[in-house]
This record gives sequence, structure tokens and C-alpha cells, in this order.
Amino acid sequence: MGTAAIERTTPIETTPPFPGLVVEVKNWQTIQKTRIRVETPIKGYLRNIGVIEKDAKPALDELLALSIQNGAPLWMVDQLHLMKSAEKEAAKRIQAQWKHHPLAPWVETVPGVGPHSCAVVVGMLNGDPAVAYPIRREGPRGASRWIMEEPFERTLAQLWQYCGYGDPTVRRYAGMPQDAALRLGNPLLKSQLHLMAEDAVKCNGAPDKNGRERPLSPYRAVYDARRAETADRLHERSCSRCGPSGHPAQPGSPWSKKHQMFDAHRILLKYGFLKDLRLASRRLQHGMAGAGDDE
Repeated sequence: MGTAAIERTTPIETTPPFPGLVVEVKNWQTIQKTRIRVETPIKGYLRNIGVIEKDAKPALDELLALSIQNGAPLWMVDQLHLMKSAEKEAAKRIQAQWKHHPLAPWVETVPGVGPHSCAVVVGMLNGDPAVAYPIRREGPRGASRWIMEEPFERTLAQLWQYCGYGDPTVRRYAGMPQDAALRLGNPLLKSQLHLMAEDAVKCNGAPDKNGRERPLSPYRAVYDARRAETADRLHERSCSRCGPSGHPAQPGSPWSKKHQMFDAHRILLKYGFLKDLRLASRRLQHGMAGAGDDE
């Protein structure tokens, strides 16, 4: 799919335009990974004494409270407190960078999309959803260097692919060649987008358990329409997602509710949020009119 030659009011930068946001998002991700590693022995301790179930996923504050109440080793609790504070400070630094981004005001107009979540996604897209800034490694092992290639305008399909939402029938497998794995997109970015989809689905305009009215996400209707469309859908091929481990669901069997849900999340992101994000970036970051030649 080609890229249209669009007249723009703002030229494409030769390097990512918001390096501070990109760096802070990477720092936050590193701290988050460390915090998750610190949680692992605490969860193991609480499972061993029967406080939480094997598959329980308590929120961070709940995990801290349970640890203190049930005599978890102090070094574990102290480490978790430290990582909680570090993650909170990293999130603040992301927001300090995000408030200067042209997409920040746009996000405030989209119910159900959190500014932190969107800032992380945009940071993982090198600060620019509409333009790609490819790099390649050149030179022998141990003496290689990174080379910045010519930036180019992303089509919507290219954005989907980079985010891990390209062809749904292609999946990772053991021993997959690196070039094939790279075509499946960024798995961390895909995970972050999945969380955004879950948040959007929760924003259905109905009162919560405390009687407070939730905002109505513009993407909830996309989700509901897709769920209705696939309610009675049957498998065209075997599906490991719908069958027990080692026994995939067979062609002709109905999609499971979980399969329907993940599929609807995918459609919500592709034809809802990611499409709107790219359009907003084209308009607000680059002064481009229209959607390009792919829609």
C-alpha cells in the first residue's frame, strides 16, 4: 500500500519530534517491569499461607496491605513500596512531557481514553502516530551502530501492523525468524493498547457500583456492534484460543465468549481508537488534511 504525497503545513522531522516523552515512557516501562518482578515473591508468600488464590491478581495497594497484615518479610514490603513510589514519579514525568504534545488537548475530548495511557502509546510510537522513524543496525557484532533511515508517513494498515493488530491469523511460534516476528508488531505496545480497549469498554455511560455515572466512550458502540456480529460465529479453522490446552476448537464449532471479546477489542482499536489517533496526529502534528490514500 503506497503513501500519498500529501501537502502539509508542517514538514516531517528527520528525527522523532518528542524525544523527552519517548525516554520517559521507556523509563516508566523499565520501572514497571522491575515492580512486577518485586511482586512475584510477595504473591508467592501470600499464596503459600493461603491468603490469595493461585490466579489472583490483587491491585498494588491491596497487595501491600495484605503483605503488611500477614507478616511478609520487611525487605519484600520495602522493595514494593520503593517501586510503587518510583513508578508514580515516572508517571508524573511522562505527564510533564505529554502536556506539551499537540495530541494532549485532543485526548481530553475523547471520553474513556486516559491521558497517561495515551501518552504511553504515543511515546511507544516515537511521539508520532502518523509518521514512522525507522532505524537499522549496521556493522559487525560488537561494533555495530544504529542508523536512522528516512522517515515516512504511516498508512493506517502500517500503524495497525506496528501495534500488533495486523493479520490476526498470523501468530508467534517457537523458533520464529526475527524478520517474521518483527512483522507481528511491538508486543508491549499491543499489551498497552489492550488495556486501553478494556477501559473503553467499561465506559458504557451506566452508573457504577457507587451510583456515579460512567463516561460513555465513543468506542463502546464499535465494541457492542462487533459482539453482536460474532455472537453466533463458527470457526473456519482450528482455534487454540477456544479449546483446552493442546486441544484446539475444531472448524464448525462456535467462538467462545473470550474469543468474541478479544476480537471485539481488536476491532475497537483498529477502526476506533487507532484510526482516530492517526487522523488527529496528521491534523494536529503535521497539518495534513484528510486521511490519506488508504481509507
